[in-house]
Amino acid sequence: AYETNFRAALYPYNSWSYVYDSFRFYYEQNAVYVFNSGQVFQPCFTAFTTLKDYLDSRALFNVNSSYEEDVDRFFSYYFRAAKDPMRRFYEAVRTYCNHLRLSEGNLTGNIYDVIDSSDYWPQGVLQNYLDLIEEANEAILPYREQNAALYETTARHIKIESIFPRYAMATLYANRFNETKLKEMRSSLVEDCRLLGITNHKEHESIETIFAQWGY
Repeated sequence: AYETNFRAALYPYNSWSYVYDSFRFYYEQNAVYVFNSGQVFQPCFTAFTTLKDYLDSRALFNVNSSYEEDVDRFFSYYFRAAKDPMRRFYEAVRTYCNHLRLSEGNLTGNIYDVIDSSDYWPQGVLQNYLDLIEEANEAILPYREQNAALYETTARHIKIESIFPRYAMATLYANRFNETKLKEMRSSLVEDCRLLGITNHKEHESIETIFAQWGY
């Protein structure tokens, strides 16, 4: 079972809920081993891929596990006080991915779909995601005083999910920003990717090739 787009690894691949039906089918066929092929080529991944790993683990051990309950549990514990804006972010991404699948004839769900295009990701859609990220960061601000370790952990989780829309905005809409703003966007993105361990923008190509083109 494939779980990522191998030519656009920083973009969402809509397989979150489908895994439950797939695993139930495998179980009915007496399968004893399942290999989910995802982003084994880098240590950190954006676009709610960590959620996908969690859902895989739940469904692998119990094919009758509830998708909705598992998603609720993940957002409650992984994002804590930011669970609401991050859940809205996720649902917006998933809904939009479904829209693309149904309305764009060139996108079939193939693991090599050319999805990293402004034809599919309007700037307004990406900005909505970034606004939700900002709301999430504001929601965890009280943790700074209450529990510094919890703040750092939750902020890191939010930052990981911010990489997809920030990367898409900085690559697809670079000509919409002045030089100063674009440099600010790209320099912070480069810093965060290196800090988090996001190393590839596709299966066999380092994200450093993109950074080098930007002068970093």
